[in-house]
Amino acid sequence: MSQCNALLEQWDKAERRLILCDYDGTLTPLVRSPERARPTREVLGLLRRLGGEPGVDLAIVSGRDRTTMDEWFHDLPVALIAEHGAWSSDSPSGSSPR
Repeated sequence: MSQCNALLEQWDKAERRLILCDYDGTLTPLVRSPERARPTREVLGLLRRLGGEPGVDLAIVSGRDRTTMDEWFHDLPVALIAEHGAWSSDSPSGSSPR
């Protein structure tokens, strides 16, 4: 069994899944001017869909400040980890992303 197939099999069997996504350079390209790295509608839609999946806890991790992260993602079913881990929100499921 390939590593990818084994991973998919474990994913299917899991009751809960935790996904941690870095923001800059992963969910959005790195840019010279950080204020230009706003999430696109497509990214927001994908995060909404993934975070809304049953049994999935999704957290977005960033070195950005909590105000910016909350402004961009406040209405999504995700936990936020900002300021290089110094601040985190609760996940929508009520469990801690840590």
